[in-house]
Amino acid sequence: MDLTRRWMLAAAAISVAGLNVVAAGPARAATTPARECWGSDRGDWDAFHKAVPQSNCVRVYYDAENVFPKTWPQRAGNGSWSMLSIRPNPADLLAGNLDAELKPMIDSAPAHSLLTIYHENAGGNPLNYPPDVHNAANYVRMQKYMEHLVQGTHVRFGVVIIAPYSSVLNWIYKGDDWFGYDFYAFPRYLNPNGTINVDAVTTRMTNNLRALQKFTGRRYPPIYLGETNASKDFQRKTWFSTLAKWFATHDGDRLGWILTRWTASTGPHSGLSGPWPPSATVVQLLRHLAWQYQLRI
Repeated sequence: MDLTRRWMLAAAAISVAGLNVVAAGPARAATTPARECWGSDRGDWDAFHKAVPQSNCVRVYYDAENVFPKTWPQRAGNGSWSMLSIRPNPADLLAGNLDAELKPMIDSAPAHSLLTIYHENAGGNPLNYPPDVHNAANYVRMQKYMEHLVQGTHVRFGVVIIAPYSSVLNWIYKGDDWFGYDFYAFPRYLNPNGTINVDAVTTRMTNNLRALQKFTGRRYPPIYLGETNASKDFQRKTWFSTLAKWFATHDGDRLGWILTRWTASTGPHSGLSGPWPPSATVVQLLRHLAWQYQLRI
């Protein structure tokens, strides 16, 4: 089944569920309120969802090579939607040696399931992947193979990167179903006094969109935030509000995913986030944003 038909079928399925999406094509005026799927990483999901009841999406990580769930992970609760990150060995994947494990997992997935491999691999290598993974040509081959595996299922496959999209397009398969971005409040997105530079944040997101529009030929290629946060609590209200507004006005009247990431004092991205819970003010804001852009499913 070709990609355009797959997305048309996906749009129809989501429409039945009460959501509004558009397939690639000319821009059109929004006819319904924007919809955003707010959530968190799986480790903090239970506490996050309790504090933000309208949240619906969760990021799940299987970070060991060739270790996969037997069926699609759904322990976050009925009705939750998952973005699953896995790490198949490149040679095993491309030889078809993992099909017997991956296909049952993929086939068991409910609607609105997202799958990715080796997040943050493109461009820089912050997670220190080995050379056979951190290789642009090999990574594109792996993406094409994963697209083959998810055809005819509820799963949509995409990549999650942390570099600007315009700088890593040679790492990306233009036939991917969606394009993820782990977005943190790096110093380049801050004003001299440490507050969020709203223009810098929105410019980065808009530039990602423009790069992907040109690369894929799609009017609104789906962009999802797989991880996002700011390191200082006083920055988070502006950070999250800015992202919510961008998706509400730049994503073609379609569904957006915004997955917050909360980290302990050590480990990957520990200096870019912080532990859950944040201040009561930030929790209240997240609750409001999830309510304002709720999915109503």
